[in-house]
Amino acid sequence: MTSDCKGEGNAPLFLGERIIALLLYVGFIPALIFTRSKTTSGYLQTHRNQALTLFSFLGVIALLLLLLVLALSYAMVYYRGLVESGPTEVWLLSFIRKLLIVWVVFWGYAVFRALRGAAVFVPYLSFFAKRRFLHKAGFGVLCIAWAIFLIITPIVIMADSLVTSDTEKGRVFMVYEDQHRFPRPLFSLAALPMARAAVSRYGSGSMVLLSISPDAIQAAVKKGMVVIIASHGTAAGLLLEDGYFTPSDIPHLDEDSRLKFVYFAGCDSGSQREAWTRALAPATVKTYDRLTPVIEHLWWFWVEGPKVIRELP
Repeated sequence: MTSDCKGEGNAPLFLGERIIALLLYVGFIPALIFTRSKTTSGYLQTHRNQALTLFSFLGVIALLLLLLVLALSYAMVYYRGLVESGPTEVWLLSFIRKLLIVWVVFWGYAVFRALRGAAVFVPYLSFFAKRRFLHKAGFGVLCIAWAIFLIITPIVIMADSLVTSDTEKGRVFMVYEDQHRFPRPLFSLAALPMARAAVSRYGSGSMVLLSISPDAIQAAVKKGMVVIIASHGTAAGLLLEDGYFTPSDIPHLDEDSRLKFVYFAGCDSGSQREAWTRALAPATVKTYDRLTPVIEHLWWFWVEGPKVIRELP
C-alpha cells in the first residue's frame, strides 16, 4: 500500500498522472485504453480498475431503473389498484435517487483520493475492484453511454431545428408539460417523427411546440389540424399548475375549423370523452379511460402520430 502523493515504489507522482486519473473517472475511453499497458504505474492501474468498477455499478443502477420503469408501466395498465395503493412512482424514483447518491459519494471520494495521489482503493470497493469481469462490464457501460451520446446529440439538434414556438404557420401542435424540470429539447426529440411528417407535408414551421397553459391549448385547437396535449390528467380534466382545463374551456370552433385530430395523453381523459368530443367537433378525439405510462405515449408519437399526419384528408 502506498502513501498519499506517491506512486508505486514511493516515486513522486507527476501532474500528468493525476490528470489521467481524473480522465479515468469521467469515462474518457482513450485514457482507459492507454492505461492497459503493463508498464502503467500502480497508481494508474489502481484508479483505472476502480473507475471501471464504479461505472459497472452505474450500469447496474441504469438497468435497474429501466426494469422498474417497465414494471411500473405494465402495472399502470393492468394493476391500477396496486399502483394507486401508495405513491408507487415516488417510491421507485426515491429508491433510484438514493442509489445514485451512494454512487456519487463513492465516485467523489475516489476522485479526491486520485487527485491527492493516493494509490489505494476506496474502502468497501477493494473486493470488487479486483474483479476483472467488473472491469469489462464497466468498459462496456462506458462504450454504450458514449455511443448513445454521440448518436442522440445530433438527433436532438436536428429535432429541435424542426419545431418552433411561432404559431403562424402551425399545422401540428404539441402542448407539453415540463414540470419546470425537463428541457424543451427532450420534447422535441419525442415529437421528432411527427415533426418530420409535418414538415414533409406542410413545410417549415408547421410543427409547433408550446409549454402548457390555457392560452397554449386554446391557440393549438384554434390554429392546428393535429393537436397533441402531453399533460397529466384526471377524471376532472387536464391538470395545470393552477387547476384543471376542462371541455368547457375549449373556445368555440367555427364550422370552417381545420382541426382534424386531438390526442390526450392525460390519464383518465376518457372519463369526459363525450364532452371533449362535443367541444372539439368535428375533430377525431383520442383519449384514455385509465392510467397511461409515458412509454405508451412515446410509442404513439413515434408510430401512430406520423401516420395520422400523413393520412389526414
